[in-house]
Amino acid sequence: MKLPITILFVLCFGPLWSQSFSGIILDNGTKEPVYNAVFLMDQKPLGYTDIDGHFSFQLRLTNAELTIKSSGYKTKIINTKDYSFTNVTIFLERRSEMLEDIEVNTTRLNETYEESPVSIDVVKPYIINQSVPVSIQETFNQSPGVNVTDGQANIRSGSGWSYGAGSRVLVLLDGMPLYSADAGQVQWDLLPFESTEQMEVIKGANSTSFGSSAMNGIIQLTTKNPLGKPKTNIQFSQGIYDNPSNPDWKWWDGARGISHLKFSTQNKSGKNGWLIGGQALYDAGFQFMEETERVRVHSKFAQEEKNVTWGIEGSLMYNKTGESLIWKSYDTPYLPLDSSATQTTSFDGFLGGNLTIRQKSGTHLFKTRVLSVNNDAKSELTNYENYSVQSMSEYQYKHYYKYFTFLLGGNYNYGTSTSEIFNGTYRTHNAAAFSEAQFKWKGFNVSGGVRYEVYQLDNRQFSKPVFRAGANYRLGSSTHIRASIGQGYRFPSMAETYPTTNIGAINIYPNPELQPESGWTAEIGIKQGLKLGGWKGFLDVSGFIMEYDNMMEFSFAQWNQPSGTDFGIGFKSINVGETRITGTEITLIGTGKISNIDIRALTGYSYMLPIALNPEAPYANSFNGNPVTYNNSSSDPSNGILKYRYQHLLKIDLMASYKRFTVGINLQGYSSMQNVDAIFGAENSIIEAFYPGIGMKRAMDDLNTPKILTDFRIIYKINDSMSLGFNGKNIFNEALLIRPAKLSAPRTFFLQFNYQI
Repeated sequence: MKLPITILFVLCFGPLWSQSFSGIILDNGTKEPVYNAVFLMDQKPLGYTDIDGHFSFQLRLTNAELTIKSSGYKTKIINTKDYSFTNVTIFLERRSEMLEDIEVNTTRLNETYEESPVSIDVVKPYIINQSVPVSIQETFNQSPGVNVTDGQANIRSGSGWSYGAGSRVLVLLDGMPLYSADAGQVQWDLLPFESTEQMEVIKGANSTSFGSSAMNGIIQLTTKNPLGKPKTNIQFSQGIYDNPSNPDWKWWDGARGISHLKFSTQNKSGKNGWLIGGQALYDAGFQFMEETERVRVHSKFAQEEKNVTWGIEGSLMYNKTGESLIWKSYDTPYLPLDSSATQTTSFDGFLGGNLTIRQKSGTHLFKTRVLSVNNDAKSELTNYENYSVQSMSEYQYKHYYKYFTFLLGGNYNYGTSTSEIFNGTYRTHNAAAFSEAQFKWKGFNVSGGVRYEVYQLDNRQFSKPVFRAGANYRLGSSTHIRASIGQGYRFPSMAETYPTTNIGAINIYPNPELQPESGWTAEIGIKQGLKLGGWKGFLDVSGFIMEYDNMMEFSFAQWNQPSGTDFGIGFKSINVGETRITGTEITLIGTGKISNIDIRALTGYSYMLPIALNPEAPYANSFNGNPVTYNNSSSDPSNGILKYRYQHLLKIDLMASYKRFTVGINLQGYSSMQNVDAIFGAENSIIEAFYPGIGMKRAMDDLNTPKILTDFRIIYKINDSMSLGFNGKNIFNEALLIRPAKLSAPRTFFLQFNYQI
């Protein structure tokens, strides 16, 4: 009798112990299927919707409380007792442009904007579409506390100016780094900003999660999901440079224009989806011999099969640019020294793939990417041609428990570069293992991580363990407090260690003894949700401190014995000792209505105090053996401020929409740059002696003052698909000295046409 009773028990009560919960999730407005929505119980994923919005998974409880999340939609909590277990229909409501419930990647453990333990800014795509950026760097410059100069990303004064060699800010595209093997230089022009879904700026040391170069922060661009809703966007803009504020600076006749076309289209068929985007640009430039021609195509393909998603992503670019380091003179700032600029023709691209395997207890993720950079770069006197390949691979495994999430992972990168600048071929090997853990319970979010990384540059090898910890607590329904501390490090790049070249009479010197830099960041902050009538937003206030040991910086001095026309002056990357940066940051973001006018705001003010801790300590020797210190190499060492830093940054973007019209204004405020290399800003410096009339000191005195750059935009919506816009950049024609011997662009006007279906 036992066997029939057992069978009867299973047949009768088995479905109550474990039964299938299945149905479909639809958009509340359009009634279209919602792809890749996740069901969570006690933070543990139970199942996902497929490309048609269907879901099916086993449940052991008939009254389970489930959380449903999907990108672009508000989080929804349901109880299964309110639903039949089959043919269930659930509707999700689209999220507004506010940032609540947006998932961000402050670590490799997904968190919402509100519960992040570190400061983060999220830049929405509408800013890209309306502001007509020629380069993605322009958009990141609108983020509070961020400044990008000559391709050098700087967050909260964590970096100075190194002409693009090495970076303390790691730039990620869809979760993978995008930097060259030789210089560790961000490949900004390869970033497909026409296909952007979301941009994040994560502030502070994050090497535990992302490795070397993440010690000052992370900039991440996430492109659209090929399996999302079909959509096509096309934008064409035509711009023209106005006359400089000083008529004597104008060297051109006629007009200097900018023509720019970008497009993005995504579609899906069954379980397959693809995304294609691109850019075509011609920029005549406002500086002599600095024209730009660029054509770039980017594509993604993805396929989903139940619990497995895989995809490939690639990009190809032809880019022809001109670039100069130092102007001819203060009276002719848009002409290069020696009337010579470096002309570069490059063919660059990358190809990568990803595979995600979802299980009940965890998720496996594989990623890989190969980046090729081929630059044919020459000036009248020097060949800078270089070729480099960077290959990257990574594996992650996330395991879910009731209140815990654990992550284990590893990555391996290999780079090689051949260039006359390095006098041959050099290689890098980089391997790391990392682990992170997260605990969420009620209003608490506590996380931590550890990483061990080994780096080899040719025959030199370095290794480093780092740690981090952070916590966020929901103090009230709309108040979050947070604290975090994390270690960071950065290994020297080939371009900082081995370069031997020149730009006119300015030399670049090698330093094969250059050592890695390390440091840590700590932060406390509070994020307060605000709701006033029809307006809602977040006010965020934070205080931070960053300390670095063996900070690497390019320093200008007389490093070699003068000989003939070679004056022995130039740049060398050196370890400048211990530094500290303290400061505070206030940001306010929000959306709302005033009467029938829609308002959006992204604003922020950052105060930074970057100082040298040992200003008298020698950190290098000049050609004659004299010690080089912070004090004797600085133009103004009076307050100990580090070189090439702003102490105050103000960023404001305001937008108002009424019926068919949208008006926006963007303000970027910069304090003066108190300290630079003495050779640029001191009286009777060497460079002034070698180049009479170059006017470095005079420019620092006249132009190095606090400035606010103002952009204006107005857009008219013709119909649901088309719009026309007018943009004015730097409308008050301010001459910002962004670094010694380089001015910002004069006033520029754009007309733009947008088409979207």
